[in-house]
Formats: sequence, C-alpha cells, structure tokens
Amino acid sequence: MRRWPYLLLAFVLITTGGFCAVIQQEDFTPGESGTLPSTLDAEWDAGTDVIVTDLATVGVPSDHTGGDGYVLRLADLGDALWNFCFPANYQTVSYADSAVETWAYFDFEGISGERDFGVFIRSAPDSGGGVYPLRAGYWLFVGVNSSWSGYIPTDNRAFMLKFSGGAWVQVGSEGTTDYTTGWHKLRIEAIGSEIKGYVDGSLEVSATDTEYATGFAGMVYYNASANGVDEAGAFDNFLWEVPAPPTPTPHVADVDIKSWTIYE
Repeated sequence: MRRWPYLLLAFVLITTGGFCAVIQQEDFTPGESGTLPSTLDAEWDAGTDVIVTDLATVGVPSDHTGGDGYVLRLADLGDALWNFCFPANYQTVSYADSAVETWAYFDFEGISGERDFGVFIRSAPDSGGGVYPLRAGYWLFVGVNSSWSGYIPTDNRAFMLKFSGGAWVQVGSEGTTDYTTGWHKLRIEAIGSEIKGYVDGSLEVSATDTEYATGFAGMVYYNASANGVDEAGAFDNFLWEVPAPPTPTPHVADVDIKSWTIYE
C-alpha cells in the first residue's frame, strides 16, 4: 500500500481592478438627430436646445477618434450660464462607487468670458428636480477665465470642485497640463473617499473627501454671456460605470490529505 499526498484545488474570489460594469452608455447616433434620447434628461431645455445633432450644427470642425459625426449639443440657446445633462432616472438611481466619462470639444479660441467643460459624480436631485441649485457631488472641469466663489483656476488646466456651505470649494490640487481647443476625454472616478479626475487618460487631480457619499453622474457646460448667448458645448460617448464585481479565480492550495489513499 502506498499513501499519496494530493493537492486540493480550491476557488477563491479575487476582486478585479478597473471598471467594466456599465450603468448607462450613450453614443449619440445619427438616428437620434434632433432629439434628446429618452434615457437622458437636461436642465434647462431638454429636447429643444439639448439635442443630438451633427458637428456642423454645433460648430465643431472635426470629430474625435472613433466618432460618427453626431454629438450631444448641451446648451440653453438665447441665454447663457449653466447647462446640465444626466440620466432620466436620476431621481431613483444612486451609486457610491462609480466613474463617468465623456468626450468634450474644448472651444477656447477667441472668447472673452468664462467657459468650462466638465463631468460630475455623486450628485443628488434638488427639490425642483435636476442638479441646480443644490449642485451636490464632485465636479471635474477644464475651462478658461473661470472664477468659483473666489477661487480662480489656471486657464486650460483641470480642476475639481464641490459645492459646500453655499460656496464652491476646490478639491485637491489643479492639474499641470495645459489643454487647448479640440476633443478631449474627461473622466472622474469616486471610490470610497478617493476622488480622481482624468483628462485624455492622464490623472490630473486626486483628493480624499467624504462630504458626498452617493448619487448620480452627468455632463456640464458653463458659458458666460460675454461669449454670446447662443453658444453650446459638444459632448459625445457618455459612459457611467461601476467597478467590476469579484470573479472566481482558481487557486491551488497545498493541502496534504493524508487520509486519502490509493491502493495498487
């Protein structure tokens, strides 16, 4: 009789890194032209000024990599200042850990007033619906001529804000890269207390903050009236996602099962 040690094959859960579980994705296709997809809502003119349209209509000279010629026009034409777009079910959808990204066409040439392009996360609906005037959550911007409750960001650089105590507060430090007119990808991630902002895949702003714990995500454009009241922002390929769940990975454990025998 010979007694053989055997290896026990066990399965353990290994948490995967990164994000790949999609909450919502919008590509803004030619078939949606002239409308705002029913899966989205906006302040202030959803379906009128905030619609899917072609590049020429929104005044963008060329598309981003992989684009199809159609974008989301984020505007309140005939007016200026804030414009927001977010999931239509924003009043019932809320996540603690998530990330949101979008392509945005930065148009900084020949303007005299403030202009900011951004994304936000962990927002909460205000009493009148939408995100204003509560302005909860974390906001990643790149802009020029900006001023936020006394904080004046460096032109063309990424910065992060939160609205706290009735005023805008800087979160983390400004980015160090200057971004010029053209297509750029904005992304903000919130995992626990860690908030990170990326532009074109490069980490520009990071901070630890616990004021806002959960909420929804969206896109934002700010335009001062000095630039003209009929100006609009162009956004494309909106993606809101959560971290991938743990996946089973085989793991070999060195276990000597001495009571297991093989007879010859």
